[in-house]
Amino acid sequence: MRKNIKIPEIIKDFQANEIRVKNPAGYITGGLYGAIDKALKSDGKFKIFVDGEEDLAALAAIDLAPIGSLVIYGQPGEGMVLVNVDKKSKEFVAGILKEMITIDS
Repeated sequence: MRKNIKIPEIIKDFQANEIRVKNPAGYITGGLYGAIDKALKSDGKFKIFVDGEEDLAALAAIDLAPIGSLVIYGQPGEGMVLVNVDKKSKEFVAGILKEMITIDS
């Protein structure tokens, strides 16, 4: 459902450290997981640019974010999804991640 989109100026102009990672569809690479972890643990601001697919990045964000955080992501054909990171959402995501196959990234 992706189309060529123009990145809004507000995002382009947002001053932040940039991290670029490659991530194929259907995977969460170590690079993507590590970039999210680094951004969440830092006091700084970050933009993470994903070359490939970011479709599963919300799982990593929920797993890594502290309880009380909000994770917002786009759901094709639906709009935006907001997840309140709590014990229940972390346990749900941990179950999904546990079932995923680990590969070298």
